[in-house]
Amino acid sequence: NLALTNVSVVGDRHIGAVVGESAGTVQNVTVSGTVEGRQQIGGVVGTVTSGGTVNNVSASVTVTASGQYAGGLIGDHQSSTAVTDVNASGAVTGTSYTGGLIGRGQADVINASANGDVTSTSGDRVGGLIGNHNPNQAATIRNVSASGNVSGSGNRVGGLVGTSESGNQITVSNVHATGDVATTNTGTYAYAGGLFGRLRHAVDVTNVSATGDVSAQDNSYGRQVGGLFGELHHDSANYILTNASANGDVDATGRRVGGLIGYHQNGEVVRDATATGDVSGGAGYAGGLIGDHTNGETIENVSAIGDVASDGDYTGGLFGRVSASVSNSSASG
Repeated sequence: NLALTNVSVVGDRHIGAVVGESAGTVQNVTVSGTVEGRQQIGGVVGTVTSGGTVNNVSASVTVTASGQYAGGLIGDHQSSTAVTDVNASGAVTGTSYTGGLIGRGQADVINASANGDVTSTSGDRVGGLIGNHNPNQAATIRNVSASGNVSGSGNRVGGLVGTSESGNQITVSNVHATGDVATTNTGTYAYAGGLFGRLRHAVDVTNVSATGDVSAQDNSYGRQVGGLFGELHHDSANYILTNASANGDVDATGRRVGGLIGYHQNGEVVRDATATGDVSGGAGYAGGLIGDHTNGETIENVSAIGDVASDGDYTGGLFGRVSASVSNSSASG
């Protein structure tokens, strides 16, 4: 067991309060203090390389990076070994690949939390828990949460995860985020969401929620923005989204904007889902629940409460556009 208090560490690359780079095991560790550097900056470990393990670790550290790969616990996690039973609290600032817990992750993340504001001064892939989730194998994100505002100046920004789009299947369950999400200078595709900015190759997604406003502004477009997911793409039509909720206003300059999901592709069933808050999409495909839904089969027991406004086509209280059978659903506002 190791406890470090009021640590202050300053360096350039691969900087952490406990270890700069680790290929071994870091466990049963508690740390508080500050860590500063350029890139691969973590509250406990700067970089975890192949075979490295991190579990049962707690950090209360302010992390500041002038470059990319910054995390409240781990800056750059390159191992395929799961990160489990960990938490981080404290503000995290970086550029691309910045997260409240992990800047870039490549494995399962289970029983984890982050509490603190996350700020990207430039770049993309920014999240309240994980900035970029890029596993080399099928992976799970389960029993995790993030609390704090997330702000960026680029795309792929989420209250929990900025993006997970490696091409491998991702299972998501019992995940929650609280706090506002805001980004500017997104380019054509914002991929901004209260939970995930972008989630691709998802299998079942269950028991997920986000509370807080989502805003994505850009002079050109800024597409795919939602109260829960900016974009949710299931790996095939065999998978479901169930027990999902978003509570907060969604405001975007682009199209495919929804109170729950901006753009939803594939997935057999959407069930027991709600969105509460006003939705404003500047270029159409705006819906109180889903902005644009394609290649689905069934949507049931869903609702949206709030005003919906758009300057473009395909705008509705529940859906801007939908390609599934809809039942037991309502919209008001």
